[in-house]
Amino acid sequence: MTTPATLPRATALIAEDEPLLAAALQADLAAVWPQLQVLATVGDGHSAVRRALELQPDVLLFDIRMPGQTGLQAAAELADAWPEQGSRAFPQLVFVTAYDQYAVAAFETQAVDYILKPVQRERLKKTVQKLASALTDQAQPRHPQPLPPPTPPAPPPPPRCWPSFRPCWPRPGQTWHPRHATTQSPPGSRSSRPATPEPRAARW
Repeated sequence: MTTPATLPRATALIAEDEPLLAAALQADLAAVWPQLQVLATVGDGHSAVRRALELQPDVLLFDIRMPGQTGLQAAAELADAWPEQGSRAFPQLVFVTAYDQYAVAAFETQAVDYILKPVQRERLKKTVQKLASALTDQAQPRHPQPLPPPTPPAPPPPPRCWPSFRPCWPRPGQTWHPRHATTQSPPGSRSSRPATPEPRAARW
């Protein structure tokens, strides 16, 4: 388990519409994760999307029921608007809410964790451990797996002679001689017969 002294440095954005709860969450985070820097705190979903795109933090801590836009809607909009190139990876997302009925929908947004209010510090430590592990894995370089060597092509089949489809004569290591001439099949076959000589003209 990662100790507080070995937790990675990271930045965060808190979206919470109740200022006292936002301040309490920030204080608890400072106690269990001293290396985490909270860049901003916003009170509605639209501001959460706008500030997240501006600041590009490592961690998002979203309430669900907020004015203007819920935390779930803000997370979905942010995922669609997040630039794919020339920016940091999409932030690790945690929902902090007083309502447990949104848990399934929250994890469908690829959230790292789902915390119920009032936030207990021991429970928050477990969330911090999950976030630290996710950020560490995200920072690891991805090396593509080497491709297997290409399969050598199969050797071409030996040439065939028409019409019997027997291997063409001569075979490797043998030479052709006129005496091997046959009427139909190449030398060595059972059907080979000497060619019939042409009759000579009779002398009178």
